[in-house]
Amino acid sequence: MSKELDYAVPIDEFYHILLDKCEEPTDEDEYMYQLRAAAECNWYAQKRPFYKVWPSVIPYLTKTRLDIKLTDIPAQNRTFAIFMPAGQGSALVTKTSQVLALVVLMPNGESGTTRLDACDRTIDQTIREHPDFTPFLRLAVAILLLENDPSIIEREVLNRDRLKWKEHRNSKYVKRAIQRGVNGWRIGEKLEVIPHVRRPHFAIRHTRNGPVLRPIKGSIVHREAVEKVPTGRLDK
Repeated sequence: MSKELDYAVPIDEFYHILLDKCEEPTDEDEYMYQLRAAAECNWYAQKRPFYKVWPSVIPYLTKTRLDIKLTDIPAQNRTFAIFMPAGQGSALVTKTSQVLALVVLMPNGESGTTRLDACDRTIDQTIREHPDFTPFLRLAVAILLLENDPSIIEREVLNRDRLKWKEHRNSKYVKRAIQRGVNGWRIGEKLEVIPHVRRPHFAIRHTRNGPVLRPIKGSIVHREAVEKVPTGRLDK
C-alpha cells in the first residue's frame, strides 16, 4: 500500500484519494484496512446514517433466529453506524450483494474489522465463526431486516424539534436534522418490558420483497392482575 497521501483535503475527498492510492492487497490485514476505508467512504457519501439502539431492545434483536442467507437480505449498497448504550461501543456496517463488513469501535480505543461473505450457509451458521463480533453482527443483520414500525423505530431529529416532531410528525423536522448532519433513527426507545408479559420477541417474516424482521407481541398472563395498579388510595 502506498504511504504517500496528502491529508490537506476535504473529508468527502479524503477517502476517495486514499482508496485510489491503495494497491492490490497482499494479505488479509491489507484487505481489511481497505474494506474499512471503503466503509467509511460510503458512510460519508450516504450522509452518515446512524441508528441509536436502546438497551431494552438489544436482547430481542440479538437473539432472533437468522436462518436465512446473506443474499436473502434485500438491502444492498447500504452503510450505517450503530451507536450502542454508553460503554458498549459502536460499529460501522456496510452491506453489498455479496459482503457484509463490520468495523467495531470500543470505548477503550480498541477496534476490529470482520466480514461475512455470501455462501450457501445461513447467517446463523456463518456468524459462529466470528465469536468476538457476534453481538454486533447479529444486531447489524437485524437492523437491515427491520421494518419501519413506529412502535420500535423512529427518526432522529434535533433536540429543539423533538417535542414538535412527536406531536406533529412533520417531515420538515427530519429534513432540518439531516441538513445539520443528523441523519439517524432511534430503535427501542418506546419499547417497555411489562410485568406478566410472556416473551415478546422479533421474528423473520417472508414477504414479496424478501425477508423482514417484525416484532411479535407477547401475551399478558393474568391481565386483571396487571390492570390493578396499586395507588395507595381507598385501600387499593
